[in-house]
Amino acid sequence: MPMRTLATFALALLTACGGAEEENPVPADEAESSAAPAELDLATLVSDIRTGVADLPARVASDPAGARQTVVHLYVTRQEEIERRWGPNGSEGRSPELAAAVEEAETRFHHLMEILAATPPADSAAVAEAVAVLDAGQADVLAAAP
Repeated sequence: MPMRTLATFALALLTACGGAEEENPVPADEAESSAAPAELDLATLVSDIRTGVADLPARVASDPAGARQTVVHLYVTRQEEIERRWGPNGSEGRSPELAAAVEEAETRFHHLMEILAATPPADSAAVAEAVAVLDAGQADVLAAAP
């Protein structure tokens, strides 16, 4: 993991942990799969990410810490699982197209985390743009899947 990526993740994690403690950082009404990430297929993991970030632009103004926690949770439990299994050094599928799409989606996820870690918190328009870019990257992952 490149140093910038590691630093971004650490900053996002520390920022998220510094907010109000929540028992479940992902709101209950978000459709996240209840199975362990290792048991989920690629389409479900991508769907969890896309669904989980969809309302961030509306949430960031009133609950920036919660928005950060949601993104870190999805990154750690979903995006990292995708990278572990289908990324460039993934354990499943060795498609170069899929690996490249996963790597690009990872970069887009990091950008969203950087925006949400900003002080003062990013405005909803900036978050909406980053969410749209991430969503497109996740769609590319699905399109590249065999």
